[in-house]
Amino acid sequence: MKATIRDDNNKSYESRYGIWQDKLDELRQEYEDLTDRESQGRETFDQDAPAYEKLLDRVMNDIEQNRHDDTTPDKNWHILKLNKLNANAVKLDDNYAGDLRITSGYRCPIGNSRTSGNVPKSRHQYGKAFDFNQKSTDVEKTTEENYNVWRKAADIGLAAILYDQDDNQVSSTLLEQYVYPAMPTGITSYTHGHAEW
Repeated sequence: MKATIRDDNNKSYESRYGIWQDKLDELRQEYEDLTDRESQGRETFDQDAPAYEKLLDRVMNDIEQNRHDDTTPDKNWHILKLNKLNANAVKLDDNYAGDLRITSGYRCPIGNSRTSGNVPKSRHQYGKAFDFNQKSTDVEKTTEENYNVWRKAADIGLAAILYDQDDNQVSSTLLEQYVYPAMPTGITSYTHGHAEW
C-alpha cells in the first residue's frame, strides 16, 4: 500500500506499508470467499492433533497438509474442537464394537471444492461431519459393519447416512424398516457412510 500526503506548500510525502495475512487469516478468507458464506472467527480454529489421522482430510495430493501451517507441518489450522468433530468421532468409536475407520473429516473450502462429488455447503468444511467405511475383503462383512456404524451413530444422536452399491443415499426412513441382514429391495451392499450434526 502506498500513501501520499501533500502539505500546504504542495510538497508531497510518500510512505509505503505492506499488509499480509498469516496462515490462519488465509484460511478464514476461504470462508469469506464462499458464495453462501458463514464467517469464521479466529477462535473457531484450533491446531489440536486429531484422534484419527483421516479427520484431517487427505484429498487431492494432501490438500489439507501444510496449507494452513503457521508453525510446523504437524500444526495446521483446522476445525476439530469447537464443533466437536474429534469428540463425536471418539464417541462413535467408543460405542461401536469394532475399529471405526474414518475416511474423511475436516476439509477447508478449497479442499472441499477439490473433492470429487463435493457439496458446496458441506458440513465437512465446518468440522461437523465425517465419512466412514468399514471396508474389508469380504463385501458382506463390509456391509454389515457399515450398517452397524450407521446404527450406533443414530443411537448417539448423529444424523447418519448409508450409501448403497450404486453410491446412492439410502434413506434413514427406509433403513429403519429393516434390521440387517434384511435389506431394502434392490440394495445388495452398504459401501460407506456419513455422519453429521
